[in-house]
Amino acid sequence: MCFPASEVRLQPGLYLLHLRRELTKRTSRACVPASSVDDRGSLVSLFFQPGSAWGIFRATTVEPRTIPVVADMNASVPAEITHQVSSACSVIGRNLASSLQAIHLFGSAVDGGLKPHSDIDLLVTVSAPLTEAVRHSLLMELLSVSAWPMTRESLRPLEVTVVVQDAVVPWRYPPSRELQFGEWLRGELEAGHVQPAIVDPDLAILLAKARRHSICLLGAPATDLFDPVPRTDLARAFYDTVLQWNGPADWRGDERNVVLALARIWFSLSTEGIAPKDVAAQWVIEQLPDEHRGVVRSARASYLGETQDDLARRGPEVAAFVHCARTAIERMYLELQTGNPAAR
Repeated sequence: MCFPASEVRLQPGLYLLHLRRELTKRTSRACVPASSVDDRGSLVSLFFQPGSAWGIFRATTVEPRTIPVVADMNASVPAEITHQVSSACSVIGRNLASSLQAIHLFGSAVDGGLKPHSDIDLLVTVSAPLTEAVRHSLLMELLSVSAWPMTRESLRPLEVTVVVQDAVVPWRYPPSRELQFGEWLRGELEAGHVQPAIVDPDLAILLAKARRHSICLLGAPATDLFDPVPRTDLARAFYDTVLQWNGPADWRGDERNVVLALARIWFSLSTEGIAPKDVAAQWVIEQLPDEHRGVVRSARASYLGETQDDLARRGPEVAAFVHCARTAIERMYLELQTGNPAAR
């Protein structure tokens, strides 16, 4: 569903918007996310209740242009994160201005449901590389609208990935990422260290997720904006990802996330699907020999908020599972490359 930008009238800097009754009547879901640039050049992140005359938004001035309001009629932003998503969109719009082409919400928020430790995944598309000043400003401002899991009641961790459209369309592997923000980078950012644009195989996985399940907050749907990621490139991205985990030093302090990441990769290579972490972990548990099941059960239960994370104290068990999972993943990748089932 798209509404012309001219149908939304607003004043930059205000926080309440009177919507036309006929605009809200066209929607039927409980909460519909929308974004637009109006005819005065104000970028808006908007959440409104159908049938209501009021919507909450953030507006910032950018160069005038026309981007349609997009409302995904098959999904909506979870109510618990609407304010934080709106705040994040405001920060993004204020810093990226006229280069901003699209914002997509994906990940747990739209596929599988938010869990206690889930972050909010935003994919941002721009038309040109960022200047160093813009890169630094955006990352510093995002720190104010994100927090470590379970540390602030009103904030979840954000993971914001920025891509230049021409860097990923037409598709080629490995893809290049323009910028990424996440809580694991907070220490570096607060110390003034800002990462440059880099080649990032994981971006293939991210784009595949966004194409399968995402809410378009601004611009065109992900299926229209990005090319499909070929199965062989997705498998290569999975393989390249696991190559970074070679010994305990590579996952120390991040044991749960690495265990769950390996479970998702194993699931995806075996089934050609992409599943939420807890679903993939349960599937892997059923494939594993008894000696490795406990580690994955613990990682899954901790992710769901059912138990405390104790994997940092179970180093040998974690290392044994990582070796087991890597071996299985590498065999599946070899099979896909050679077309030889015996490679399994």
